[in-house]
Amino acid sequence: MKLRYYMRGLGIGIILTTLILTIANPKERLTDLQIMERAKALGMVDAEDAKEESLREALENIKPTAMPTENPSEPTLAPSLTPTITPEPTSAPTLTPEPTPAPTPIIPEDGNTGGIDGENAGELVTFQVVAGMSSGKVAALLVDKGLVKDAEDFNKYIVKVGKASIIRVGTYTLPKGASYEEIMIMITSKK
Repeated sequence: MKLRYYMRGLGIGIILTTLILTIANPKERLTDLQIMERAKALGMVDAEDAKEESLREALENIKPTAMPTENPSEPTLAPSLTPTITPEPTSAPTLTPEPTPAPTPIIPEDGNTGGIDGENAGELVTFQVVAGMSSGKVAALLVDKGLVKDAEDFNKYIVKVGKASIIRVGTYTLPKGASYEEIMIMITSKK
């Protein structure tokens, strides 16, 4: 009988504690914008911000080329009559690269080497890997570009080989019909 009174008292105590804490500490309602601002203040990066940052970095790396413009309102300078001396070009020593051993091919269990067969084999395709892309997104991109037939199969292959976490950001050009191994080597090797 004493146990019943203890349990009743414990239950009432829990209910009273809950009510007191609810009244004393109301939850703050935040909008999505406020949550995103707090996340940025803590150093978290939004996916859209990451894309914008990678595009900004890509634009910074592009070197502008000087294009001659003819503007009739600007005066043109007459060519100089003093002779200019140009240095003679010197030949640079040529280095022969050492041959690197070919890596052993790893073929998926189903025997699919990945390339697209047919009349388009050998056609060059250019694609860009952006910062933050997972191996699954890269595989889907390769399917969209026609370099591989099955995104899931390529993703399984690159994960099995252990290269899924070292896909490099950049722009790549590969021929249609390239094997999984050739694609994997291209997108994971340092340039």
